[in-house]
Amino acid sequence: MITIAPNYTQIEHTWTHFKLYKSKKQFSIQFFEDDSSYKIWGYDGPEVHICTLYKGQLPEFVSLVSQEQNDSYIVDFETNFKASANDKVNSREILKLPDAQPFSCPTFRTKRDSTSEIVEIAPGETKIIDYILTEERYVHGGSLVSEGSQLGDFISAEVIDVNGLIPAPYRAALCEAWPVVVRYINKEWITPNGVHDINTYPLNAKVTQGLVLRINYTAINQGTTRKLGVNYFLTKKL
Repeated sequence: MITIAPNYTQIEHTWTHFKLYKSKKQFSIQFFEDDSSYKIWGYDGPEVHICTLYKGQLPEFVSLVSQEQNDSYIVDFETNFKASANDKVNSREILKLPDAQPFSCPTFRTKRDSTSEIVEIAPGETKIIDYILTEERYVHGGSLVSEGSQLGDFISAEVIDVNGLIPAPYRAALCEAWPVVVRYINKEWITPNGVHDINTYPLNAKVTQGLVLRINYTAINQGTTRKLGVNYFLTKKL
């Protein structure tokens, strides 16, 4: 039986995933053996990673692995891990809880912004909507607020070096196809008459001062004139 101390979280894995966490976290492997199974675990701060391997026939309630997989896991454990397991566990891993953290330890400050005005787009028209970075910012998405948009309208989005800020010798290395620095949306359908979110979190891309965030909006030839505003989710590194 494995006894978990208070404030620790038990996470169960297949043997394959357990080894991945072992490789990443570098915890020592512990195990308990009885006639029917190996109970294998490793401590990582407030988490206890656990894996059970069964000797002989798999119990009926086990569905994540096959009998063949389980048998190969047993061989792998006994051949490559059992002899070195059950070393003394660092007491820090078991006894010391993580230091209390404040609600926020930010490395970025929120600096959300929007395009300067509402843009009107006629049916059948494609319009460019640009937002110039006046300071270096990190971008993790944005939202389009629309009125009159139709099912079938779509956008593409990219970062553009409109003013030729990137020196010619560096353009091939830094840009996808200068003046396009990077196209982060090739094509995306718009949510009609509402808010259309673009969220790249956890990717937070740095955009240099002077570069342009560009949206190309294409309205199908139906309905009335669209009205569109663009919000950007920007942050400033502290």
